[in-house]
Amino acid sequence: MPLEEIDAIDMITQRGADGRFGLIITDEGVTTEPAERLALLQRKLLTYREAVVQGQLADACPGALPGDFFVQVVCELQPTREMQNITHLVTKTEPPIEIPVVFSEFPESSWSQEKMEEPAAEPMLSEEMQEAVVAVFKAAAQWLADDQLPLFVYWHEGDEQKLTKIEEAKNQEEVIARVMAWARKLGNEAHLCIQLSTVKTGEGLLPADAVIAMCCERGELEGFVLTQEIGMDARTGNLELRGEIKFVEACENFFPVD
Repeated sequence: MPLEEIDAIDMITQRGADGRFGLIITDEGVTTEPAERLALLQRKLLTYREAVVQGQLADACPGALPGDFFVQVVCELQPTREMQNITHLVTKTEPPIEIPVVFSEFPESSWSQEKMEEPAAEPMLSEEMQEAVVAVFKAAAQWLADDQLPLFVYWHEGDEQKLTKIEEAKNQEEVIARVMAWARKLGNEAHLCIQLSTVKTGEGLLPADAVIAMCCERGELEGFVLTQEIGMDARTGNLELRGEIKFVEACENFFPVD
């Protein structure tokens, strides 16, 4: 799974007729969540850019200058629109040099087969879930205004809404394990749950670029993922939510089976 190996150069082609070497990134479809996939690609591309600028490819590409390279991202799954918006790497040298980034499919026609599949339908939210989603994103906005990055779980216990901060969770699996433990403890009284966290997808100075919410209701076969972008208020310097809340994809409902 080379895309996930962000510090490695996957493959280098021979110098072509145009005098350039191709630096290959192989995206084998292991990571499918769009924001995570984009973040891995961006970090991988930074590795490639630094390797070119710092001369780490001198042995494999003798005599090559930074302008003698291009990056080809070979994808089994069709790249997202955000991925395809990356068309160049720009070096921090003087003068800056643009290294082209292109995308291709492998195996052949794999993207066409993917297009034939029906896109995931956006969920029909219950009125209770709609109210909860709005409340959770408002809470996230307040945390951001207070310079805190939100990582918490919200649920309904009977008629009471509860918000619990998650401390020192090492990874997503640990977060979900805690959610399931709480749901088991509360039994059928816990019938709605939203787990909120942040993700960094870009190269900017912000500690996070988007809020991700995993939303589940007891009795439903699937949950779903929502996201909203994070920006900085130019007047106060505080982080704030921007734009609309967007549906990303369906996900496994992490409530335990009754």
